[in-house]
Amino acid sequence: MKIASVFILLLLVGCGAQPTLDELETQAFATGDWSAVEARERSIARRVARSGNQCPSGYTSYCENHYGSMECTCVKRSSFGMALTGP
Repeated sequence: MKIASVFILLLLVGCGAQPTLDELETQAFATGDWSAVEARERSIARRVARSGNQCPSGYTSYCENHYGSMECTCVKRSSFGMALTGP
């Protein structure tokens, strides 16, 4: 029983409220330390990249890296396949 209660306590602590991005920016303006803001922005970018582009049925997501930013579009699967295999 002790193990279960310790596990639940750790779970609750891990799910605690984190400051919003706006709160982190306000704190960064006051302290001059932007590392927490940059870390949160990287975390958000990773989450968006993992979820990927949601394309409708019959389409696939095609992404290109342009100057450090990822740009994704939805392309018809048949067109995408022809572009890879050639005419």
